[in-house]
Amino acid sequence: MKQLIPSLLAIFLITGTELVYSQQVNTTTYLIVRHAERADDGGESVEDPYLSTEGLHRAVNLVKALQAQPVDAVFSTDVNRTRMTVALVAAANGVHVEYYDWKEQNAFLEQISETHRGKTILIAGHSNTVDTATNTLLGYNYFTEKLRHDDYDNLLIITSSTFGSGTLIHLKY
Repeated sequence: MKQLIPSLLAIFLITGTELVYSQQVNTTTYLIVRHAERADDGGESVEDPYLSTEGLHRAVNLVKALQAQPVDAVFSTDVNRTRMTVALVAAANGVHVEYYDWKEQNAFLEQISETHRGKTILIAGHSNTVDTATNTLLGYNYFTEKLRHDDYDNLLIITSSTFGSGTLIHLKY
């Protein structure tokens, strides 16, 4: 019996270590932001606006907010304001901004949850997509309304080992 206890303890420690490692490897971190302030927020309607000066400052602040967190992939809708919001983060991490179709957001989220399992992913969206993406990844309705038109400073950090079941940290940047 005395010899069995150390053997069982060794097996438990090895198995426990592998279990923790396996959970960490399979945990995906999603960083979700809305694009920064648009240049046309003064009232003039532009089909595909760039970022305003304030929006450019917010994009720089996003890089600063994420500088301690390596980002493995960066996704954006294919419009100027979302691309510009995350371009500096992509450059700082040596990755390219990849585009997704916001109209197919759920399929996109399911796909990246498989192809980027265990990675850290930055996703830039819009006032009417950030809420649904967050709710989909969490598996519950954290947002019950879309973001306000002037709400640009949310950094939503979702960790998940299973698609549709995650935990959220909601920060401002």
